[in-house]
Amino acid sequence: MNTGVIVRSAHHNDRVRWEAMFDAYRSGAGLSADPVVNGRLWSWICDTSNPVQALVAESAGGLLGFAHFRRFPRPIMADEGLFLDDLFTTPHARGRGVARALLDQLTGQVLTGDLATLRWTTKPSNTAARRIYESYGVLADSLTYDSGSHGAIRSSV
Repeated sequence: MNTGVIVRSAHHNDRVRWEAMFDAYRSGAGLSADPVVNGRLWSWICDTSNPVQALVAESAGGLLGFAHFRRFPRPIMADEGLFLDDLFTTPHARGRGVARALLDQLTGQVLTGDLATLRWTTKPSNTAARRIYESYGVLADSLTYDSGSHGAIRSSV
């Protein structure tokens, strides 16, 4: 199904094509294109000392998708997992196995490495993504909360 799709680490020369996809990803999340955000994220991806990494999926026609991910410690288990922050495929690549190729690469890192789990979140209404995700994992029984500049801060005082 994903014949001709190559998954690899993002390279410096991918910036222009990655940025167009990232702008589309942000748009789908209801956010505007933001050169400052793009520049900061791209600098993280290119900095080998930063935990944020990126995979890209490509074919002869160019980049088809990306995955942003990072390792995270799991203190309660004294191990580490891999957190998938963002997964995107271009509209013309959907249904061609691109998301699966990216997820296969990430799950492969978990299965062959010293990582305990691959974890990610999605909105309950994202039914297309959930169909794919549910073939890779099970719905966790925990809830996610946000606070700070992008979430509500509540004080118990």
